[in-house]
Amino acid sequence: NLLNQNDLFMPPIEKIDNVKKMFPNTTMTMAHKRYATLEKRNYYGVPLHLFSAWLSPTPYNRKVFSEKENLVIYSPDKIQWVPNSSTLTKEGILANLKAKLPHYTFVEITNMKYDTYKDYASRAKFVITFGEGLDGYLIETIFSGGISFAVYNEIFFTEDFKNLPTLYSSFDEMNEKIADDIKHYDNPETFKEYQDKLDIIVNKLYSFNMLENNIKQYYLHNFDFK
Repeated sequence: NLLNQNDLFMPPIEKIDNVKKMFPNTTMTMAHKRYATLEKRNYYGVPLHLFSAWLSPTPYNRKVFSEKENLVIYSPDKIQWVPNSSTLTKEGILANLKAKLPHYTFVEITNMKYDTYKDYASRAKFVITFGEGLDGYLIETIFSGGISFAVYNEIFFTEDFKNLPTLYSSFDEMNEKIADDIKHYDNPETFKEYQDKLDIIVNKLYSFNMLENNIKQYYLHNFDFK
């Protein structure tokens, strides 16, 4: 089985064809619903099945707005893909934010244990992910009661996330709007209203029961796309 964790980083089709020659029963499991499609099944030429990530609301310490701190956490990724031309850097975006939000603490999620990260996620009001967008930083912060910011990447995000105000069309737009957006959501009413909306979306896509069923169907050879 080939684990397609990120469709951007898959090897050339020629290498996959070589694997298929050696192992005629090769399958592929996908980490994101967005590219678990018939089109990708036909492209790779193997049975294809969605596993998704092991993400579920239950292991997280969910806190409401009044329990949160003026804390923004952010992913360790550097900006590696740009949907629209940009010369912005992650450091430039963060410098702009820190200047406009001096009462906030900013913490990069790096060089720490997972439990430490989960503690930060529960305490933080907001998270910024600079990577693929639909990743653990975004989802786990929502499960912890926070609000997530990212650039919308159509390779990973499903239609459920389209047009959300905290998912920007580019890093330029993020840099322009994110400080004002954080200020807008920095009160109990707007925070809860939007966080509830995010919560509904991620709970529809991720749960341990759903993952268990996906795995069961894989081993029964009930692939999403045979």
